Amino acid sequence: MKKGLSLLIIIPLVIVFIYLIIFFFVFLKNDKKLVIEENNVVVQSYGYASNNDNSSKYSSIFSPKFGNSDAKIKVVLFFDFDCPYCAQEFEIFYNTMEKYYAKGYFEFRNFPLESIHPNSRKLASAGMCANEQGKFLEMFKEIYSDFAERDSGNNDTDGLIARYINNIGLDEAKFNKCMQDARYDKIINKDIIDGLNYGVEGTPTFFINGYKYAGVMQEEDWDNIFKSIK
Repeated sequence: MKKGLSLLIIIPLVIVFIYLIIFFFVFLKNDKKLVIEENNVVVQSYGYASNNDNSSKYSSIFSPKFGNSDAKIKVVLFFDFDCPYCAQEFEIFYNTMEKYYAKGYFEFRNFPLESIHPNSRKLASAGMCANEQGKFLEMFKEIYSDFAERDSGNNDTDGLIARYINNIGLDEAKFNKCMQDARYDKIINKDIIDGLNYGVEGTPTFFINGYKYAGVMQEEDWDNIFKSIK
């Protein structure tokens, strides 16, 4: 009788002991994971540490896209070709794309702020018409590399665009027809509407794996982003 009573006491104690071991093992494992995330504060501050791909919400089938479509880092950029802050970001972002082309996926969406940048809509159309001929990045580079001349008071945007066409080797007739037809006007409008719905208030604005970052990002910021994802 005493032996049976002892077993009734010991067995529950053993079960409780086993549950305690399991509990502490799980707790310590999860705590270690949390410590890793806390130490990765730079990643968390930009919001791209998550492996969940939330970027598709901000994507458009019509947008110029570059890089590795299977990449863990997906960047959707809302930009304005006539924006001084986008001009500041241009070289940094262009170099980032070249540096991390295989590790990133980059998408460009237009957000021309015509009320303060009168040439932005025409330049957005020029970018999309160049993309039609597979020369978006070349036009991207031409427009921003020439920003200082436009900003200095050169209002001959058509003349500058003609120079860009020649510099990057576009078919001039096809390009001009594209511009005359305003072929991408509705797509640019859709970009603007989507941007407003997503909370874009100015340019440049980035959605990195679905997380918003507004303003100029530095080279070290981009390096931190891409080096954080193995």
